[in-house]
Amino acid sequence: MLEASAAGALLLLFVDDDRFSYLELAPLDDDASFAEFPAASTFTS
Repeated sequence: MLEASAAGALLLLFVDDDRFSYLELAPLDDDASFAEFPAASTFTS
């Protein structure tokens, strides 16, 4: 698994058998919601 973060969320990239399996945007609190996926430039690793 690879991980990065943006304001209010974690971005998780899961790898199974050397292949990307899925990408998840995980809010850091219960009140967080995202109308659209954050721009790639907002993430830090």
